[in-house]
Amino acid sequence: MPHLVSSQTKRFKKWLLRFKTGKSVGYHSTGVEAPTVKDHSQPLRVPVVVRPTGGTLVGALAGAKEDAVNAPSTTRAVVSGVSVSGDARGPGISINDLPRELFIRILSYDGEADEGPNLPLLASWTCSRWREVVLNTPTLWSTVCLGVYGAGLPEVLLRSGGCGIDFILDPASAESIAFPRDLSGLLAILEPYYCRIRSLNLVLPDQDCVETALTQLCGVVPNLQSLELSLPYDTCSGMQIFAPALAPDIANSFGVIGCGSGEKLQVLKLQAVNFPWFDGAFSHLRTLRLASMCTEETMIVWEQLAETLMRNNSTLEELSLDQCDFCLEDESLSFPIITLPRLKYLHLRLVDPGLIAMLLSHTSMPALETLELEFDPDDQCEVFRALFPSTSTCPEKEPVKSLGRVRSLAIQGGAYQADLLCEIIGRMPDLERLMLGGCIVTAAIIRTLSLPRVARKLTDMWLELCENYCAFDLQRLARARCGGVRVHEIGSAGQAPIVM
Repeated sequence: MPHLVSSQTKRFKKWLLRFKTGKSVGYHSTGVEAPTVKDHSQPLRVPVVVRPTGGTLVGALAGAKEDAVNAPSTTRAVVSGVSVSGDARGPGISINDLPRELFIRILSYDGEADEGPNLPLLASWTCSRWREVVLNTPTLWSTVCLGVYGAGLPEVLLRSGGCGIDFILDPASAESIAFPRDLSGLLAILEPYYCRIRSLNLVLPDQDCVETALTQLCGVVPNLQSLELSLPYDTCSGMQIFAPALAPDIANSFGVIGCGSGEKLQVLKLQAVNFPWFDGAFSHLRTLRLASMCTEETMIVWEQLAETLMRNNSTLEELSLDQCDFCLEDESLSFPIITLPRLKYLHLRLVDPGLIAMLLSHTSMPALETLELEFDPDDQCEVFRALFPSTSTCPEKEPVKSLGRVRSLAIQGGAYQADLLCEIIGRMPDLERLMLGGCIVTAAIIRTLSLPRVARKLTDMWLELCENYCAFDLQRLARARCGGVRVHEIGSAGQAPIVM
């Protein structure tokens, strides 16, 4: 599904820059300018919407980061600095008069993989009052991104006080002049703070850097809850190829009980790095994401994945397998159904669509709410029939029944047949959000979605339409739920979606 967090954050940054520069809404700053004396003497003013009843603004913003899609209109209005309705204007107050807690909450709202200074750093350059707030709030410095702070890393770590640290070494940082020439020096700066590290996100350029990092971090990060370890994936250069001997190092560093973090590690994301398929490695995972594992050295062994899923079945809530390939140690074995009672999110983009069908047919997910599938158009029938076997040819199976609670479905790839699509929606009575992308949605599909018994379930649809689609049919689809359904037309690259 579309992720709106990054776009929300960019609007935050433009918002703060507008206050700092004193320009109008339409002004686009080209950089961060030094504040003048006048900036300090004149308080910055911005219209802020105050809720007349009910909760506070702090409460309105509390859930923005967790669920940007469902953010209330009041929250979006506060973020953009305008009133809720076009004609009604909220009372204008100085931003410096906002409660300190609300101001800190706004600065803490940070997106994913944004380039440039983050909000606390930007605010600290704006005026003396904001700088005082930022420098004396340790929680604002708990996320340490090397690409943002660079040489100021030691000072940032000091300003984080006693807070837990989320350390990010993103691709831009990995290509900087200071790294990866001295990874050991970087880890030496972090060493006094190992006990406070909650998450590590490391994008490393080669196998030597991975081995260096794992050697120095082994057993010394007792509170680590999230680990992301990635190689820049390039099929031409072969950077994704690792020696099999590397996998035990990962398990010994982060996975085995008693080695410092196996008891607490909840999030594991690996890209082009062998997964540690060993007994006792990672038994409390909430999130497992494996990506770019499609070479002979990194491909996933089905039996070992099944063991890992069963070992984490009581805690696993999110599973993503992106551009992965599988192999079977023994094709003659029959595999039992794996029950994942807490799994709510599943994303599958596998090299072979038969692997998607195999995983779906051997996994029971009674609590699944979000299902995302990506495959080539020619493979749609195989995948769909694994999800929804025809009642005339195949009896109901437990994995099929377990999809009844799905609320969000995204399918990328395929020109869908109307009967299959109708069958999908019929098997998902709680379906609220539907995305059909990378395909041609014909007028027949639109007519199927327009049926009252189908459309009344949905609140959002994302449809990528062919160039000569019938606009009348699309309008009829929007009216099928009496205006209660939002139809997002996915245009070509560079075009904003049209919401009807």
